[in-house]
Amino acid sequence: MYENGSYNMDYFAGGMLSSLASSIGNKYHVRKDITWSENSSLWIVMIGWSGQNKSAPQKLAYHSISEKQSQFEIDYSNAVANYDPDDGEPKPLRKKLSTKESTFESLLKMLNDNPHGISIVPDEFKTFVDGLVGYNGASRRSSYLSIWDGDSLSLDRKEAESAFIERPCVNIIGGIQDDVIASLKSKDTKDGFFERMLFVIPQKMEKRYVTDEPINKHLISIF
Repeated sequence: MYENGSYNMDYFAGGMLSSLASSIGNKYHVRKDITWSENSSLWIVMIGWSGQNKSAPQKLAYHSISEKQSQFEIDYSNAVANYDPDDGEPKPLRKKLSTKESTFESLLKMLNDNPHGISIVPDEFKTFVDGLVGYNGASRRSSYLSIWDGDSLSLDRKEAESAFIERPCVNIIGGIQDDVIASLKSKDTKDGFFERMLFVIPQKMEKRYVTDEPINKHLISIF
């Protein structure tokens, strides 16, 4: 992809790691002993200059996941169209593999309906961090730290919204400018939130311009 599409190798590698982790989800875990196991979730942040083409490699790496998500949406629309509550059948569930943004409560609902796991793929990583502060001013950082640890989570409101997730699996990937991440780090509360991130920082910070030639379809089909 570096040679055929001028994609930065580091960003593309980060995107591939994230998409692979998303595909594995809760299907497999690494066990150290009977009380300690880890899922495949990765929190990846692409750091670079503005306009350094961080998004395109990530989108291509998520190509098959995005296609699967599109099919899920079609299946859900068809299921809702044919749903008749009088038949006694359960209401169709909306399958999700990824989301751009969500409240913490809606994330728990998605995890409850999709035990395989969810990937959060915001357009900008700063938007995700800013969104951790809810409408009531409370931060959800500690809740996300619990998700990272694989601790069980529950949402207890009215019956229609209640949820219990025994083994949450959440992948996060997004891009951010180098000066913006420095600003966020300077305000860090030292709770270990940023220490759980895998930062992708190319050794050679360069702007590679997109080529006029289309990328070989065989290469894209791999993903």
